[in-house]
Amino acid sequence: MRVYLDAHILFSAAKKAGAIRMLLHDLRAAGYELVTGPHALAEAERNLGQKAASQEKDWAALWQIIRCLPGAVPDPIPEESRDLLPEKDHPILAEAIASQSDILCTGDQRHFGPLMGKSLHGVTPLSPVQTAQKLLTPKPPPHKKR
Repeated sequence: MRVYLDAHILFSAAKKAGAIRMLLHDLRAAGYELVTGPHALAEAERNLGQKAASQEKDWAALWQIIRCLPGAVPDPIPEESRDLLPEKDHPILAEAIASQSDILCTGDQRHFGPLMGKSLHGVTPLSPVQTAQKLLTPKPPPHKKR
């Protein structure tokens, strides 16, 4: 299963050793593929440069577990989904779709909040907590019949 990481998640994981960084390491250890795209990467790097430039070592270490799409996604998002998000968020959804991710892990509650848990062209936006609950919470064993 593939998990797309938006700029907010990348920034949070690089900024400090906290819950988001731990989530990414736990997802990777559990066998999930972590991906992002050039748009999310550029936004995260811009924010790090402005707010947390001293985190270069941590930023570099993250790239041991995250793969980035090789190039820009040419088509923003399918026409029927353009009104679901502000235009500035179209490239994030487009990258998640193009990467064939199952989950778009996002910290953007304001824009993606109404779409959380709903599949959009094969990708489901989830918060970090929802991502952890869905992918890392052990499932109870099936109930045995007597």
